[in-house]
Amino acid sequence: MKWLAKVTYNMGAAVSARFLVGIIGVVVLGLLTRYFGPEGFGNYDAILAYVFIFIAFADLGLYTIFVREISRPGADEKQIAGNILSLRIITSIVFAGVAIVVSFLLPYQDVVRKGIIIASGFLVFSSLTQFFIGIFQKNLKIYYVSFSEIFAKLTQLGLVLVLIRYQMTLLGFIIAAVVSQTVYFFILFGFSRKLLKISVKFDFEYWKKVLNMSLPVAASVVFTLIYFKMDTVLLSLMKPAAHVGIYSAAYRVLEQAIFFPAMYMGLIMPMLSRNFSNGEKFSEIFNESFRHLVTFAVPSVIVLFMLSPQIIGLIGGSSFVDSIGVLKILSFAIGIIFLGSLGGNSLVALNLQKKGMWIYFSGALINLGTNFIVIPRYSYYGAAWTTIMTELLVTILMFIVIFRHMPIKINFSIIKKALLAGLLMILTMYPFRNMNLLIVLPLALSYGVYLYLLKGFTKEEFYQVLGKKS
Repeated sequence: MKWLAKVTYNMGAAVSARFLVGIIGVVVLGLLTRYFGPEGFGNYDAILAYVFIFIAFADLGLYTIFVREISRPGADEKQIAGNILSLRIITSIVFAGVAIVVSFLLPYQDVVRKGIIIASGFLVFSSLTQFFIGIFQKNLKIYYVSFSEIFAKLTQLGLVLVLIRYQMTLLGFIIAAVVSQTVYFFILFGFSRKLLKISVKFDFEYWKKVLNMSLPVAASVVFTLIYFKMDTVLLSLMKPAAHVGIYSAAYRVLEQAIFFPAMYMGLIMPMLSRNFSNGEKFSEIFNESFRHLVTFAVPSVIVLFMLSPQIIGLIGGSSFVDSIGVLKILSFAIGIIFLGSLGGNSLVALNLQKKGMWIYFSGALINLGTNFIVIPRYSYYGAAWTTIMTELLVTILMFIVIFRHMPIKINFSIIKKALLAGLLMILTMYPFRNMNLLIVLPLALSYGVYLYLLKGFTKEEFYQVLGKKS
């Protein structure tokens, strides 16, 4: 399986880079939480969560369709990219304006509203950055994205240190986020010229065709963001800013943890798209992806649950002690999201995005309704449990639709082996669970040893993934 070796190489580069980005991100997060405290950090994250919802609107499903279409055999990449880029520029600017206008209709504090106006620049450059990431995913050159992200994060870290040194206000830190995202975009744009030189195009007939395909995906993306980010927005509207800060500190950890399935499926998506009409090949890729995602989901859940006190202590300190319980709850959502990413991308690859739209709509509706009930009474704990419930419902429905359309037979034995290896990992880590992260975290590697002994993977498979002979 040569495709698996290429994916592994790109994932290796991406994960290595992400580890560095994660370290920088933790430092930035720790600086922000300690500088602002729960209330100030709550306002900071409420601004960004609000903007991310409009980034989803601005996408209009174009990113997913773009990756799928340029991955089809014989695709005219320049024509496709030029037209979709033009659409993306227009939608980004329009929805940046809409985000600003809507903010004046909501009961936000003046400082939050001003932050949203500034963060509209973040919206535009984040939206355009996502478009160019699609080019690197299609060509399996994701290490360019990794390098660009590292440089952008270093830029943000430098700016945050300067802003703290001079005791700047919240708005200064929002500007820093915008500048960092702008740097990310321009570096990525420069690298993209090595793979595909794009010029904006205005083929209105093609635009109509693309939008017809993308709008169901757009609805799915919007509904996903509603139940992924709306909890933070609802908390900001229904509870004090300090509650938002407590929830956001834990949620930021979740966002870091789900990088792996998002990046992995970003690399797998082009291959699923190329083989959407080849049932046997599609089934092979789907099965291998399922195995890999389950394999990594189990230890991810265990590590975040067991080590949540140390993780929250590292990024927030004593002011965020309530975030520990929130992270324990959200750790289970992470495992579900691993498999949900496979389901969502497979639906699009199989051209089932309209059915996916109704699944995400159901998830968004239930999430919103439940949050309106539980947040007033249970605050951030209610929001966290609602996230788990929504992710589980959406993932189950996606797999039902996929299995009805494509006769995929999954060997579920990997789940049993992964869970047993996870149990042994817990027993190994438990006596040291209260120790420093640098001591207890390496013990998580025992999971790989146990999984190998349980024949969760073989030596031959390991070498096959690396593209080498055993």
